[in-house]
Amino acid sequence: MNRGPDRIDIHNPMHRFELALRNLEQDPQISPENRMLIQRFIAFCRAANLSVERQLIYFLKLTVLARLYRATFKHATRDSIVSLMDRVKKRGLAERTYQMYCIALKRFYKWLRGTDEYQPEVKWLKVSVRNGKSNSCASTWLQLLRAVKRSKKRWLNKGR
Repeated sequence: MNRGPDRIDIHNPMHRFELALRNLEQDPQISPENRMLIQRFIAFCRAANLSVERQLIYFLKLTVLARLYRATFKHATRDSIVSLMDRVKKRGLAERTYQMYCIALKRFYKWLRGTDEYQPEVKWLKVSVRNGKSNSCASTWLQLLRAVKRSKKRWLNKGR
C-alpha cells in the first residue's frame, strides 16, 4: 500500500474544509455575525489541536444550523434552540447524525460563553446511544474478548 507523499486520500478532508469555508463565506442565508462566530470557533478548534476531521464535522453542522437559525447565535435562548433542534429533528436524519448536531452545538456554546460547563441553552440536549448499546468498534471488540474469555474458562473447567 502506498503511504508516501503521492498517496491519494479519497476523503481529502483539507479540500472539503476549504470548500466548506468558501461556502460559508458565500452563503447569503447566514448572518455575518454567525459567519464570524463559526470561523472564530473553528480557529479555536484548530488551536486546541482537534483533528481536521473533527473541525470539519463541527464546521459543516454549524453551517447548517446557521442557515436554519436566522438570529445570531449570541442571543439564542433555550426556547429558540429547542425550536431549532426540532426543525433539525424533523428533517428525518439518522439518530447518530442528529447527535452530531447536538455535540457540535453544545461544544460551540461552551466556547461561545467561555466556560467549561454546558450552558442552559444547550444543556438539555442529550447525546446517548439508543437502548444503551454502543455500536462502536471498540465496544464490539470488548464484547468479543469477553466471550472468548468465557469460552476459555468453560473449556478449562471441563478438563478437570
